[in-house]
Amino acid sequence: MSFIGDKKVSDNIANNQIKYAVLIDSSYVYFHAWNKHAPDLHFHDGKVRLQSGHWNNPAGTGEAIIDISSIYEANLDSVALEHLIGHLQSQDFFSLDSIGIEPPKFELTRSLKESIVGNLAINGITSKITIPGINIRMNRSFDTLHIKSDTFNLDMMPYQMPYFNQAKPSDEQHITVLNPYIKCQLFIVAVKQK
Repeated sequence: MSFIGDKKVSDNIANNQIKYAVLIDSSYVYFHAWNKHAPDLHFHDGKVRLQSGHWNNPAGTGEAIIDISSIYEANLDSVALEHLIGHLQSQDFFSLDSIGIEPPKFELTRSLKESIVGNLAINGITSKITIPGINIRMNRSFDTLHIKSDTFNLDMMPYQMPYFNQAKPSDEQHITVLNPYIKCQLFIVAVKQK
């Protein structure tokens, strides 16, 4: 994991337990999802914001809850975007319209030199993922963190969503089958809790 900033700040961060709260208005996950049979014709590029989150001592632990209803897709008008969000909340994807299903949650369990490892829970199913190229910038008073990852492929197959798991779709389903690997990138801003 890379710390970019004042060395004294980095040493302080490394040697103290400090909790940072994620700023939800400034933090998001970029995503690129596409139809595996027609990737240049049917795709979504956009952002999804966090509902809440915190980061304990940047080399430590934390969690983030993803707000599916906050998805923004620049290529869609308001009507199409509303339809997309509604579909993503359905049982075809994140099942947020089902009783007892919580929003996607990432629990950071371990920080390595250039990556973080944790458990991503979706639809009541938890799968271990690794997010590469974690880069942290901080101001000199070390009360604000800017966290960015490399682009990585998020495997959706473990979460048993119909639109990712149709190995051999019919002609009618052909247009709806998505590549199970969604390209993602983290952009997080977090502030020290007082």
